Amino acid sequence: MPTIDSEIALENRRRRTRRRMALAFLAGIAGLALVRAWWGWEAGRRLTAELARLRTAGEPIDLDDFNRKVRLPDDQNAAAQYQAAIRSLSLLTNVSPRTEELLDDAQLAREHGDAVAALLNANAAVLRSARAARALPDSDWGVRFRRPAMNMLLPQLSQARRLAKFLRIAAIHQFDSGVHAEAIETCRDLGALAERVGDPPATTLINRLVSIAIQELEISAIELITPALRLRDPADGAAGGPASDGAASREQIDALVAELLDERAVRDAWASGNGRSGRSGCLVSGESGVIGFASTPR
Repeated sequence: MPTIDSEIALENRRRRTRRRMALAFLAGIAGLALVRAWWGWEAGRRLTAELARLRTAGEPIDLDDFNRKVRLPDDQNAAAQYQAAIRSLSLLTNVSPRTEELLDDAQLAREHGDAVAALLNANAAVLRSARAARALPDSDWGVRFRRPAMNMLLPQLSQARRLAKFLRIAAIHQFDSGVHAEAIETCRDLGALAERVGDPPATTLINRLVSIAIQELEISAIELITPALRLRDPADGAAGGPASDGAASREQIDALVAELLDERAVRDAWASGNGRSGRSGCLVSGESGVIGFASTPR
């Protein structure tokens, strides 16, 4: 039978064991807290050093670093021409089917050539602006990164896509009307719009996706046009001049093919998002909630 003294001794040993376990637990917690505090300090030191190195190298870090610092003059800004075209785009309300239906369905537009012709006649200035924009060297849509970045609005993207749909049915109608040379030029206008929508400085993943969607509209127009495209006889007048029968020239086709095969914009976007500027872009994404990537300002 255990005695009272042995019971007391056993209880004392249990208390000492519990006390030691509690002290060991507290020591472990304190050790983890110290390690966490040290690692936080070390991570902050490394991040500060990396940011200093990137700033010294001229890399963009903060949101404002990705914004264009100098306003692009309108006479050099393709986006200004596109915005003028978007503002002047008039969707007729007295045609059947509705203009929106014609823009969305190329086959429907081909079946209602008179309605499309009326739409193009009412928007001749839009076609001129899109053609003028293709010749300009740069673009600035006026988008600037602001905090919080997730609340940024990009209304020009949906407007540019509507303009692209208009240019697509314009190219198809020009082809159906026998003006094949002009149809090719309008397809090239579509390709230029796709490239300009994805231009830096304020380039996000959404811009790139809309650019791809506009390129798809260009490709769909080309697929409809090329099987029956008339090419001008090289002996028929000057090589670069207009043909009386509306046929496209070999030079136009070569230029269109070269633009379709030109991957510089894709390579530049990849370099901006994943190359030297990519690390800065990741920092901005992590700190400010920018979805996608931003390109280095020019």
